[in-house]
Amino acid sequence: AEGKDAEGYDAFGGGDGAAEYGNFEEAGAAQDLPQPIGLYSSYNQLDARRSSIPQEMVDPPEPAENGAPPKPLNPDAWTAFCRFDPKCSQQMEDVAEATRLLVNEVVPALADLLMSLPPETVQRIDLSTELHRYGVNLRHLGRVRSCVPATPECVVLRQQLLLEMVARTLKNVLRDYQRRWMKSNRSTSEQGMLFLVAQFLNLITGAHVNSADFWRQRLSTGLVQRFGGSALLPHEKEALLPACNSPHFLKALVRRFTHMTGIRITTLASTQFYEDESPHGFEFVLADILDIEPVVKYMHVVDYGQGLMLVHDADHRAHAGRDQRVVDRLRVLSRHRFLLAHNSVPGHDDTLEHIRSLQKKMRNVRLSMKQATVESEGLDDSTVTQVAWPLAVTKQASSNGEGSPVTVHIDMPGGAPPADSAPGSPSSGEPTPSRSEPATNVEVV
Repeated sequence: AEGKDAEGYDAFGGGDGAAEYGNFEEAGAAQDLPQPIGLYSSYNQLDARRSSIPQEMVDPPEPAENGAPPKPLNPDAWTAFCRFDPKCSQQMEDVAEATRLLVNEVVPALADLLMSLPPETVQRIDLSTELHRYGVNLRHLGRVRSCVPATPECVVLRQQLLLEMVARTLKNVLRDYQRRWMKSNRSTSEQGMLFLVAQFLNLITGAHVNSADFWRQRLSTGLVQRFGGSALLPHEKEALLPACNSPHFLKALVRRFTHMTGIRITTLASTQFYEDESPHGFEFVLADILDIEPVVKYMHVVDYGQGLMLVHDADHRAHAGRDQRVVDRLRVLSRHRFLLAHNSVPGHDDTLEHIRSLQKKMRNVRLSMKQATVESEGLDDSTVTQVAWPLAVTKQASSNGEGSPVTVHIDMPGGAPPADSAPGSPSSGEPTPSRSEPATNVEVV
């Protein structure tokens, strides 16, 4: 009741041990939870989640371009963890100054950069990676959108920003619904969760009887609470559904939402939804939801690093005169990773250079790659198909009962894929490519 845990430690300070042996830093932690010091073994640290490194152990920061060292910020500023520090007021002011710099200069500069990109690039970039790349947290998506004028030239960017905010708000609302359902039913039933997901998708598409109220009240309010009042225009705050009700936006929203939450939908239901010219009111049922998979977040550097390892392995095998089929296969996989990295950060020059280099090395990969895949993967000729512009290797996935095809398209010189066939594109009607094989269509184009 007094802010202390079972062992008597103050939740916002050093507890009785800190008071007995001097100030909080003397108790063994810099502005944080008590840690073991000397012979006082009874004051061991209870939790390392917010433990701090003593300042004397931190190396001095590197000088900035103008010669002045960057000003370090205390992550505990503006919290009760900072109250024991004599420099608390200055640390709070430093954070406030950095926040003003972020809001007034960095965010508008990022908005200008995004507006300079062509619409087709805006539709492909990963906003999460791009914002983090420039030091902007995703909670500022609404402020970024407020810096983008509502003009015909910027309509694609504004729609993409709105799509990301709505999808992230839906993800958090779904998690809240799941927690409430488990608490009220005292159950973690898998079927119950899948049924909840099916009904939640119906709330999004408009097939649920309470869909209009959900969009007007819960979703609109949640988006403003999460991303700020500047995220939406006045008419969007009053009626969010009309701004998100176009067939293209609704399909992209469901695609993004299911990708973020790990929801797997059957191939039949997915095909019917994405091929529907007017998906508003499309109804999902319990049998349409296969599973809810854990979502692992990847950054650009992960795909780039994996691509480097694969291409180095391929080059080493090629120089050693090893099996050329294995070399070709490693280069295909490496190029796939570099393309995923390029999709996250389109402006990375090293990634583009590796893609071009692999393109040259793969010029001689033709039908021999098809035969190599048949032999190495244990496939029969009936599961491997050849199409006009790429070499397509289709393998039936065995992890689900739907038998979803996994297609790897190898882009060859002398032919280019159709402009509307890119996975996840508005006209393709396909989900965004996944990194894992089960129940996805993986395409390297």
